[in-house]
Amino acid sequence: MSESNMNGVEDTLFIPLAARILASKKYPNFFYDQKSLQFDNLKQIKSINNKSSEYTMLASVARYYVMDKIVKSFLSNNENAIIVNLGVDLETMNYRLKDYKGHFFQVDFPSVIKARERLLKKLITKLL
Repeated sequence: MSESNMNGVEDTLFIPLAARILASKKYPNFFYDQKSLQFDNLKQIKSINNKSSEYTMLASVARYYVMDKIVKSFLSNNENAIIVNLGVDLETMNYRLKDYKGHFFQVDFPSVIKARERLLKKLITKLL
């Protein structure tokens, strides 16, 4: 299944990504996600931006902001801890918190993990 024809639960994985992109562009002092910005050109992101309010998007990002603080605190006190992210979708916490010592494992539907791998591989290839 390609990311362009996902539907149902898998299609919703682009919504939080769009929110992280919006916040990173408009409010980088509050929340900044460099890896998410690399997905800004996806057609799904443009479609979501046209349908969503800024309030809804920032409410979504507030969750990531709080979770990042909690995980940073945990990793600061538990070197080499293991973080398991269930329902990972296109979450990029492992990139945002790369300066902290810990191991991140991402779990989701097989089709979502495959799409995630394809999207990240495309980005890595573009950057080389």
